[in-house]
Amino acid sequence: MRKLFLASIAGQTINAFEKEFFKLKNRKVAFIANAADLESRKPWIHFDKKSLLNRGAKIVNIDLRKISGKTLFDKLSEVDVIFVAGGNVFYLLELMKKSVLDKMIIKLLDTGIIYIGSSAGSCVAGPDITPVQVMDEPEKAKSLKSYKALGLTKILVLPHYNKEKYRSGIIEIKKKYGKKYNLQTLNDNQALVIKGNKSKIFTSKA
Repeated sequence: MRKLFLASIAGQTINAFEKEFFKLKNRKVAFIANAADLESRKPWIHFDKKSLLNRGAKIVNIDLRKISGKTLFDKLSEVDVIFVAGGNVFYLLELMKKSVLDKMIIKLLDTGIIYIGSSAGSCVAGPDITPVQVMDEPEKAKSLKSYKALGLTKILVLPHYNKEKYRSGIIEIKKKYGKKYNLQTLNDNQALVIKGNKSKIFTSKA
């Protein structure tokens, strides 16, 4: 049974992860921060990582620019959780394809490893990121030929729905792509919990 925890800001809802799955203390978490490679300041990366460390998780930093193929698969096979942080969705998918992570991720999750997505990390878990063009910058992924994503779920997450900066773009996406894609908006205090064919929304009261 494939298990996913897709959040707008995972660090803000990590208590829900522990409630739904397991405590993170002493658990190995592969932390993939590549979506933010192009940013000079990345406070969301530090926030998510700190949230994991505060719960006693053992962070294994994974840089998809430096590791790929069998070496990457072997490294990820040793963790309990694969955490994919936020940034540019298209650049992230481009690196996932270059490193062949897109080809191995389902096999890894089928061994029991849980996928946590935060913002862009949640978007790429869906079937296709074409709709996200409206609210992101696809031109930053210069060699990305296809917007077909990881396909871990049929649901495409649209994060930060409560933020004014993104809301108009998300409304446009829903109008343009709502009939073709299974879209799920998330506020920053929400996460989509998926266990096999079952899914539910968790909303943090904090």
